[in-house]
Amino acid sequence: MITAILVPLDGSLLSEQALPTAAMLAAATEARITLLRVLVSPGILGYTVEPSCQDLVRAERREVRSYLSRLSQDLSSQGVRVNSLLVDLLPPVDAIVAQARQLHSDLIVMSSHGRTGWRRLCLGSVAHQVMRHAPCPVLLTPCGAALSPAVGAAQNCAVA
Repeated sequence: MITAILVPLDGSLLSEQALPTAAMLAAATEARITLLRVLVSPGILGYTVEPSCQDLVRAERREVRSYLSRLSQDLSSQGVRVNSLLVDLLPPVDAIVAQARQLHSDLIVMSSHGRTGWRRLCLGSVAHQVMRHAPCPVLLTPCGAALSPAVGAAQNCAVA
């Protein structure tokens, strides 16, 4: 039974393409969605944040919180129970897997950039690494795809 769905977001429109699928699944199972945004701040990277840059870091955190609040309100207006979480941890894969464990997530729903070949080899794949290390099933929606109730709509999704 699915009661907790984790949706990692990176702030891109592509990552948001996982939201309709997550919302549909949450509505069907009465699950709660947690929107997760991993913020890579200079302090996490081991750099000292100069006082002049601290305002920029605070501004970014405010923007991310606003972003998560907007998405949460959109989902709530659809009758979905939702909360959001902003964490500072690097790399994002570790943060996603750790939060999935901590939140006892039953499912992770996320988008994939769809990189292949050299681009995937050089840039890596957060989605692939999450699939390998997640403590629960992962439903990947490829770029440009969203799960719909139509017959066969799930053919472009990968589950691990």
